[in-house]
Amino acid sequence: MKITKKIWLLRICTVLYTAIFCIGCVAKGGVLQDVYASSANTVLVKKTKADKNVIPDKYNTGAKGNLKKVKLGAVVGGIQFTAASGNTKNSLDFYYNNKQVKGKIIFKDYDFSKYPVVCYNSQKVEQKINVTFINCKFSYFATDRACTNVSYEFQKCTFKNFGGSNASFDRCKFGGSYNDGLNPFQKINVKNSFFCDLGSVKSDKVIHSDGTQIYGWKGIMAKDILYKNCRFEIPQIAPKGSKAGVNACIMLQLEYSGAESIKFEDCILNGG
Repeated sequence: MKITKKIWLLRICTVLYTAIFCIGCVAKGGVLQDVYASSANTVLVKKTKADKNVIPDKYNTGAKGNLKKVKLGAVVGGIQFTAASGNTKNSLDFYYNNKQVKGKIIFKDYDFSKYPVVCYNSQKVEQKINVTFINCKFSYFATDRACTNVSYEFQKCTFKNFGGSNASFDRCKFGGSYNDGLNPFQKINVKNSFFCDLGSVKSDKVIHSDGTQIYGWKGIMAKDILYKNCRFEIPQIAPKGSKAGVNACIMLQLEYSGAESIKFEDCILNGG
């Protein structure tokens, strides 16, 4: 009888020791409460201190939820957009229009995708302006190729294509067309972003589509361009009977200028 009690006592001590050890390991691992994927109330993935980066994908990048659609020539948050290029584009101008603007302006939860957004006359603007877009959707967005006093910041936004300078991107998604996802020129910082679904349009002509293509511009040095923790999924898949094709995840082919300080860090490339 005494032997049986000793055995049970030993077993209980072993279980308690194991439980304490496991709790200590979890605490040491520093499990955070940030949930990155879930189904109903079941947690599937959590970030820990051991994780260097969270891999960008279609779930954690790009605009989400209900977005307010922006019409041609609309006033959005007190900022006037102007119909341009034969009523086919929305122009954002801080020289002839919106002269009173300075400092930081924020657009949140808007869908601009019906009309491409183009930024005009930024090189004439004397005051510093930062234009921030949070959880917004675009088809095409174009800024000046050279840096100006107007800078742009995009957080959790979706693009078919962006071309320009003086902009930063975090948790953005590029793709869904036969164009390049991103064409940077100067002072572009892209982090935690996803490039995918390019070259997916059927065409009777050869289509050149890259995740990002850097080709420079006459008189404008391609410089200060950084991609950090970006994922490029650009498989060579074309619709049947089409000449469409995808060329590269990253195309660094300077045709019109030189370059300096172009960096790719901790990126994932697939296809091309």
